[in-house]
Amino acid sequence: MSGRRERQIRSRERRPDLGSARQAERLYRHRYPLYQAAADITIDIRNKTFEQVALESGRLLWEKGLLLHTKTTSSRTRRT
Repeated sequence: MSGRRERQIRSRERRPDLGSARQAERLYRHRYPLYQAAADITIDIRNKTFEQVALESGRLLWEKGLLLHTKTTSSRTRRT
């Protein structure tokens, strides 16, 4: 691991890349197109519940063949 990355992980007080709101905004604007280009899937989460986002995420992953079906029993359906 690089020295800079190790410092970022060890320092919890402040992330080195985000010195101020203005710097964070600049960094976001710079990185956003990179994140979009690298993303296989994007989901608009505005005005959606956690459950809606989780279901949509699962559906998209399933459609791409990235989500495997495993036989598990959740705590809601398990009978004791």
